[in-house]
Amino acid sequence: VNAEKAVISGDRVFTEKLFKEKHDRGDMYHGPFYPREPDKILRRIIRCMLPFHTARGREAFRRLRVYKSVPAELKGKKFEKSIAESRVGSKRMELGEISVKLGVKKVW
Repeated sequence: VNAEKAVISGDRVFTEKLFKEKHDRGDMYHGPFYPREPDKILRRIIRCMLPFHTARGREAFRRLRVYKSVPAELKGKKFEKSIAESRVGSKRMELGEISVKLGVKKVW
């Protein structure tokens, strides 16, 4: 939940440039297709961390659920915060900021 609040550490200018290059790469008809929405970006990042080409990795990826904000069925439940979020200094950027820079209208 709250994929737009996921934190990416590193230099802001480099991070923006990296995601912009990934999105602009390829052909609009043949790909590769990189998402602009924060939930889809996070889902693709996690997919790269899994052994996606094995049956175990594909099954784990199917179980993954990523949401932009808190959906109705999860309202009122308690969520844990990431420990790494508090350790990151000034060189950090939220996934929602990157999405807005890529051209997504902010609806969360």
